[in-house]
Amino acid sequence: MTVSTRRGLLYSGLAALAAVGLTLTVVLASLGEKVGGGTDTTPPGDLSTASSSTSTAPTAETTMAGGLVDLLVISGHSVIDSEFRVDFVLSYSGDYWFKDPRGMAAFDASTLTLQSSSELGDVIVQGVSPAGPDFDHAHLSYVRADTMAWSIEVLTSGLGTPTEYLGEHETLWVAQSLGDSPGAEVTVIADSETGLPLLVSEAGEHGSTWEMTYNGTALVPKTTFDLGIRPEGADHRRDMGFRLVGLESLDASAGYLVPLPKWLPPGFEVSSVAFAEAPITGVSIYNPPSEKVAVVTYRNGLRALTVTTRLATEEYLYEPTGEKLAWTDPYCTWPPCSATLSVSTAGTEFLVSAGPYQPTHAWGLLNGLIVTVGGDVSIADLEAILASM
Repeated sequence: MTVSTRRGLLYSGLAALAAVGLTLTVVLASLGEKVGGGTDTTPPGDLSTASSSTSTAPTAETTMAGGLVDLLVISGHSVIDSEFRVDFVLSYSGDYWFKDPRGMAAFDASTLTLQSSSELGDVIVQGVSPAGPDFDHAHLSYVRADTMAWSIEVLTSGLGTPTEYLGEHETLWVAQSLGDSPGAEVTVIADSETGLPLLVSEAGEHGSTWEMTYNGTALVPKTTFDLGIRPEGADHRRDMGFRLVGLESLDASAGYLVPLPKWLPPGFEVSSVAFAEAPITGVSIYNPPSEKVAVVTYRNGLRALTVTTRLATEEYLYEPTGEKLAWTDPYCTWPPCSATLSVSTAGTEFLVSAGPYQPTHAWGLLNGLIVTVGGDVSIADLEAILASM
């Protein structure tokens, strides 16, 4: 990618910002169309009284101050292979809102409710696990939330080394070690004064491309992400079984002592605690049925870390083949899956895996429980987390 090409990417991003008047209010209002069965697609949150500007970056003070974490919203759009466009809004509480050519989807982390609308109808799924491995929030892959989180962390912490200055305020970073494959190149163009990424692009070694443009950030009143779909009016509905509980009552709900880390990377705080007696979960596709599942999610801005525990039930007879299944990696949806390394701590061996197509995570058997720890952290931090449990 030449300097002139990079400049073109930068200023196409800036032109997009100028076209929306540098405000989230206009950006979101432009997405308020009708799709599917006539669902109200007005984007989440009333931004009419919110302050919003591309000059407001998610600084450390903003993202780590307890009251503001829940209120910070970031919007933008991504384009995959120059054709498939996805508009999005993400909150630092784990909520999200998406619109693509096929329809819309919204997840409200405060109620564990996922709503979607398309030509196939309106769907509402309640009791959704706030994070993997029990539920695949596939929409987040459209915006490559892991790369977005990385870019914000690097640009606001001063960890990144700029490779080039493009203008008075714009700076270019290039990394070779991110993406779906070792050959991918990730380019970040950011405002060097605010730390706000303006454009993140990824070029895969096989010719695939992905570009994400930030429209800006805003501090807004805490509201739910809601498409207006109600269970009684949905064409399809399902309950996955999870419910939010208090951290102080989690052991009582689970009926066992839930092992949690005593050390976390700086900035991570408890975001949500959920429990299900016998959830509907993708983990059970290649494993025995999950029972008494606890999910504790920690967040630091867009970065998330999730600890799950469940009873280590006996081998399970898989009726279609007659096989007896023992436990395998709960994150593994396409076996066989291989571990990157193993970590021994407290007499337990955890198997660690890192991408592509899955978060950095570890799993193992601890005190009669199947335990997973996964999210937007390095393997070194993951090892330290495991050692503290």
